[in-house]
Amino acid sequence: MNDTGTTRNLPGVPLGELCEFLLGRPSRVRNGPTPGCLPFITGGDLFRVALDKSQLGLGDAGGRGSEEQRIRSGDILLPRITSRPCARLAGPALAGCFAHHSVIVVRPKHGGPSARAIAEYLSSEQFLGLVRQSSAVLRHLMRIDLSALAKIPFVWISEQGGSRVVELMDRLARGIIRAIAANPEELKLVEWRVLERVLATALEELGFEAELTPPSKDGGKDIVLVCWELGVRHTYLVEIKHWVSGKRVGGGHLKKFLDVVVTSKHDSGLFLSTSGYALGVGAQVSNLEHSRLRVAGSSKMVDLCKMFVRGESGIWVANGLPSGTLFQATFEATRAAEVPRLGLSRVR
Repeated sequence: MNDTGTTRNLPGVPLGELCEFLLGRPSRVRNGPTPGCLPFITGGDLFRVALDKSQLGLGDAGGRGSEEQRIRSGDILLPRITSRPCARLAGPALAGCFAHHSVIVVRPKHGGPSARAIAEYLSSEQFLGLVRQSSAVLRHLMRIDLSALAKIPFVWISEQGGSRVVELMDRLARGIIRAIAANPEELKLVEWRVLERVLATALEELGFEAELTPPSKDGGKDIVLVCWELGVRHTYLVEIKHWVSGKRVGGGHLKKFLDVVVTSKHDSGLFLSTSGYALGVGAQVSNLEHSRLRVAGSSKMVDLCKMFVRGESGIWVANGLPSGTLFQATFEATRAAEVPRLGLSRVR
């Protein structure tokens, strides 16, 4: 593998300073149930539209160092041999699987750009052009070398042109998530619009694609979530109420949100309120569609932040699918009044 002056002299921080790189384990991967074997992700798997454990082959993960090669939520997976950009960000649904030796695991370090930002760069034509300069090419396929990969500079890319601002906002959201996870009282000090961005960021790391809607004319929802489960695409809506006044949410707000969920044909919705819910709110949504609405309070927001932090450290592995994580420890609308309030006297 030859180093090129072009790669070394381009602006940006070398990827090796921002990430760790691991090569997957050599293993014979086969289909069908095999006792004692675990799911492996191969380079070819990364090109599938939807990717979950049910689609993976099985292999033997025994041997020294195998735990390091166990995939964590937030890892970025690259095919070692490829002809086009293809980086996949591993969510909780893939945590605990193993990387095959045809896969390079890119593990972002703390304090740097977000895993999503790095994954987007590793899937760009800009990155592919640099790989071509520093990798062995056989016909139209490139074999990526780890030492060459570490020297390729990370250059922020953004279609909106506000790259530095976007990066700083992402870092801020992640910092607030860590602060809330360490001390739930910090939630009281977070401004409502910032809280929406914070929760959208936390949910992205838990296996969802999260779209934050505009602050005005949001259509009755704050966050739109998309995830793939067992090869099927699902969408969910999230509405957040973080009122400084501490006023409880009434049934009219729940009914309006449920109407948006139903008319827009989303799978279901989650309503989050730090100020709790008024008595009798469930009666206003007690119809045939009420099962598509779940409610929760500040404790759910804190739990999402804690799961984000555990996922960063590689400690937390999700049990089940992303939707199970989203609706875990939530209530039916008929029990909304049981959700405790968060004291907001310190909020400015």
